[in-house]
Amino acid sequence: MKLITGITNDPSQRVRLVLADKNKASMTLWYSAGQLGWFIDLEYDDKFTLFGVRLTSSPNLLRTWRDILTFGLGVSTKGKGEPLRQSDLSDGTVDLYLLDGDDITRIEQQYFSR
Repeated sequence: MKLITGITNDPSQRVRLVLADKNKASMTLWYSAGQLGWFIDLEYDDKFTLFGVRLTSSPNLLRTWRDILTFGLGVSTKGKGEPLRQSDLSDGTVDLYLLDGDDITRIEQQYFSR
């Protein structure tokens, strides 16, 4: 699990991710004041693209696509709320984590296997 750093207060920013297998992904973070929230667009391996996924507190926000993606995205919110303010990603209220295969396996066992 790797903390994604360098996120600013800018309402639209691009983050390049280097995955454990050395492949790359690109994530655009954007804030919508009208919807009070952060969203992501994701491009991976020139074959997979997501648009407009809302950031919510989640052990693996990308779990739905776990059979396609080799990585995940953990969203941890301090307190009980969701990422609603533009400053949440830059002021430490919300942390984003890049998850690799071992992290995803552990999260699946801990949160989703019952």
